[in-house]
Amino acid sequence: MLSDNLLQIEWISPTVFITLHKCFLKGTWMANRKPSPLPSRPEAYLGQIIHYMCEIASKGRMTSIDDFDFIWETKLGTIEKNLIESSSGSDLIPLNEKIQNYEYKKELSRISVANILKKRYNTEKKDFGLYQVSEEVHLKNSAMLINGVVDLIIEREGYIEIVDYKTGTIYETTNVDKKIKKDLITQMHFYAGLYFYCKNTWPTKLTLITKTGEYQKIDYTYEHSVQLITSAQCMMFTINTVINNSSISETKKQELLARPSPKTCYFCEYRPDCIEYINQRISNEHQNWPIDKFLLIEKIDPQKNNKVIITGTELASNKKVRVLGIPFEKIKESIMCGDKTALFSLKCHCKSDERYDWQYDSAIQSIQIMR
Repeated sequence: MLSDNLLQIEWISPTVFITLHKCFLKGTWMANRKPSPLPSRPEAYLGQIIHYMCEIASKGRMTSIDDFDFIWETKLGTIEKNLIESSSGSDLIPLNEKIQNYEYKKELSRISVANILKKRYNTEKKDFGLYQVSEEVHLKNSAMLINGVVDLIIEREGYIEIVDYKTGTIYETTNVDKKIKKDLITQMHFYAGLYFYCKNTWPTKLTLITKTGEYQKIDYTYEHSVQLITSAQCMMFTINTVINNSSISETKKQELLARPSPKTCYFCEYRPDCIEYINQRISNEHQNWPIDKFLLIEKIDPQKNNKVIITGTELASNKKVRVLGIPFEKIKESIMCGDKTALFSLKCHCKSDERYDWQYDSAIQSIQIMR
């Protein structure tokens, strides 16, 4: 477990602001660009490819859908090369075999790109020469300590459109009326306020482009955008007051800032470094927590395929648990019998509630109980 001292937040971006609303500690780590202790899932890299394809189509760097496969494979190859060179990403190669429904998701992206190219062609044909398209625009206001990178800004004779690409669903999954997720609405409102404080004018339109090529307009108000920027500044001041207080220990600072709950923590990549999360899990085995196990290790069984099986007792329930398929290089000499150990992002076995399987994005580490 890392014990790095918390650093104060220097800038607030839309992503950091939304994260801070859920957990001050995670938002602070994100603002400080703290490396994630958990490996990324293969789907995260697919999202990078889909986002890239939509981006270059909107910017005119792809002229025909016939170029789709070549550009896709080139980007995929670059990502896989970087994974091979990294210390923890080689297990994800090849990505197309690790991602569920890979070909289907690729075809959805192809449809999206085709729709973007069609819309761009029709727009340019109608208003040739009137548009100025700016890509990956970094907006930054030093006086207010707010910044962010906008995917695309389209300008035409006083018309200003801010465009953001989304590779995941933009709708609430439980809503049949296709209600857009609250976080995405907040993000776009923040972009509008950020643009105003940087350019002294308000955008005319806010648009989301989905992975299927759907264009979704986001209505906004000046008042709400200003309110979000003001709230971000107040939040940053409050958090930095805690971080800069030398009379508070680092452990206590984390305790004050962390907001552990099943909903907040389920997809959090910082779980292995969060003392409050680990303490909450050991004392509260709620069924909706992430599939992480906290064990007193009793047995480590090497297997012929260079994998090991760990058997241990859960610290919270005293239930016997077996975790299968752990690569030997993940434990080596650092994990031993008698250790209190955390295993993160496991997979439940379909036929046994006492067996769990190691996954590509799993992690293991010794832990100390802080209270």
